[in-house]
Amino acid sequence: MDTNLRQRAIVSSFICTSPQAPEGLTFALFKRSEKVNSYPSRWAVCSGSISCSNSSPESAAQREILEETTLSIPEDIYLLRYSKPFLFIDHKLRTE
Repeated sequence: MDTNLRQRAIVSSFICTSPQAPEGLTFALFKRSEKVNSYPSRWAVCSGSISCSNSSPESAAQREILEETTLSIPEDIYLLRYSKPFLFIDHKLRTE
């Protein structure tokens, strides 16, 4: 086990149309900047770090959604479902 991994808490939001929308369920993907340290130029869902200033993962998700899309909560978007936290290790980035 690698004990020299950087610890990060991340929240990811899958933004989609209403399941009842005429076009069906459609998800938004965002192309990451070439200037970021992790996964540059890759397609991803709306994600970001959970900071100490966030009262919950949900508040971090709301902040990230507003920053990256200008959608506001609850006017434009609402929580449909959430999942339990899980652990992911990226050895290339030396991050857990």
